[in-house]
Formats: sequence, structure tokens, C-alpha cells
Amino acid sequence: MYRSLSMMWKCGHFTEIDMSENGIPSRVVAALTAESVILEHAQALTLRLVDRALRGDPAALKMCLDRLLPATKTRATPFAMRPGPITGESIAAAYADLTRQLARGEATPDEVREVFAALEAMRAAVVTAELEKDVEALKAGRDPEPRVEAVVPPGPLWRNPFVEGDGDG
Repeated sequence: MYRSLSMMWKCGHFTEIDMSENGIPSRVVAALTAESVILEHAQALTLRLVDRALRGDPAALKMCLDRLLPATKTRATPFAMRPGPITGESIAAAYADLTRQLARGEATPDEVREVFAALEAMRAAVVTAELEKDVEALKAGRDPEPRVEAVVPPGPLWRNPFVEGDGDG
């Protein structure tokens, strides 16, 4: 069997690695072979493991819990959008609703962050669709549909009530 040595960047310098004849590192070939052998007998091994766990073997029980029912890093975050089409206004309302849930302690900051990311993706899709409509209208020689613009009040958006004169310039 022919094996060649190839160079790999590892720990700040190049290191020679052993390659199989088809150019795959030999450790990868070994891992794939072991995986295929295990997969052939997966059902029988799983049943035996569960049987041992049911008989009180603590190592088998731990393995069942760790491998067969792994702890999830995230969970579903139910969030109800208001009925109707998804528009910029409905997304803004969803942001407000979710912020209120966070303030009341009904949602965790991580859950809010994940839903905000989904809302931001929806907002970007809505903006893109509106821009495409505007471009098509301009190409057809029509004026684009007027949009409701947010009016930002003059002055600072937030004042620190504990600092006298904060935001007054």
C-alpha cells in the first residue's frame, strides 16, 4: 500500500501527516471505518445498553442519558406574532411586545436575542421587497408608493434622570 507524506499546518508550524493511497489522512480513514462498524450494529448495541441501564448499571444509565437523550443547548421559543401581513409596523410591534415580555421576566435575554435576530431577518426581507416594488415602479415610469416614515423627536432620545442637565447640550 502506497502512502505519501503531506504537510499540514499545526501548532504554528508545518508537520508531516501520513496519507492513505487515496489522499485522505489515515486517521480519517480509521475513524470512518470504526464508524461504519459501529453503525452496522447500532440497534443491537443500543438495545443492550438500554437493557443494562434498566438492570441498574450506573455507567450504562449515564451513557443512555448522555448519548440517547443529550441536553439541548437551546429550546423552542414560542412567540406569537400579531395576526395579519408581516409589515414594518407588525415587526416593530413584535419588537415592542417582546421587550415587554423581557421586562416582565417572561422571557430570558437569550430567548429575546434569538427572536430579535429572526425579526431582523424578517425586517430585512420586508425592506428588500418594498425596494423591489419601488424599482419596478420607477422602471414603469410610476412614482413609488409613499411610505410612512418614522418621526424622530428633536433632542436626546433618552435622558438620565440621575444626572442633572444630561442631554441638554
